[in-house]
Amino acid sequence: FPVTIEPGMGIGDSIYIACGFPWGSSDICYPLGSQFQTYYDGFATTGRLYAGMSGGPVVDINRMTIVAVNSAVAEGYVIVMPTVGLFETLGIKVIK
Repeated sequence: FPVTIEPGMGIGDSIYIACGFPWGSSDICYPLGSQFQTYYDGFATTGRLYAGMSGGPVVDINRMTIVAVNSAVAEGYVIVMPTVGLFETLGIKVIK
């Protein structure tokens, strides 16, 4: 289901960037979209990832916090995997 991150959801006022070292070059970062859709255990959103950026941090630049890691590109989306606690921060109930 689509998840729109809005102010009041804990981190909705943030801007997210995906960082990495594509093709072994110097580090680069690209902004990610503000609408996320669940994708298996992670989130899909718009943005750019290139070969070599997998495993790089996704940073909430307003809070200077790593909130996810770059995972893959699929069907025109960037896939990121949340770090521990991100689902709770977004108000998504986690059943353990």
